[in-house]
Amino acid sequence: MGNYKAEVGVKEQETPAEKKEQDAFLNSLVKSPIIMEVHKYLVSIRLAPRTPRNFRELLRKLPNDSSAFEHVFVGEIRKGKVSGFHNWVMFCEQEAKGEIDYHGFYRAVNQYL
Repeated sequence: MGNYKAEVGVKEQETPAEKKEQDAFLNSLVKSPIIMEVHKYLVSIRLAPRTPRNFRELLRKLPNDSSAFEHVFVGEIRKGKVSGFHNWVMFCEQEAKGEIDYHGFYRAVNQYL
């Protein structure tokens, strides 16, 4: 999945290779037990189509500045900051390559920290 432009607002053409890659990923995703449960729940509250095939297409078409697939599964950068990097598999790969160094989550307890 290294063939996507991470910068938000940079127009790119979806190649046949990217489409094939997305299809393979999304097909695997919708067959996973966790996503099957998510799909079942979303159907029960009428936020997703009933068939796995239509649900997969919904995942592909979620609206974002760049493609929904990129935002959720590959990651995006907006003004030099990460915006949408929700795929822990991609995160682990990037971390193993030394391209990401996560220092944890820090929350200010008061104005002086």
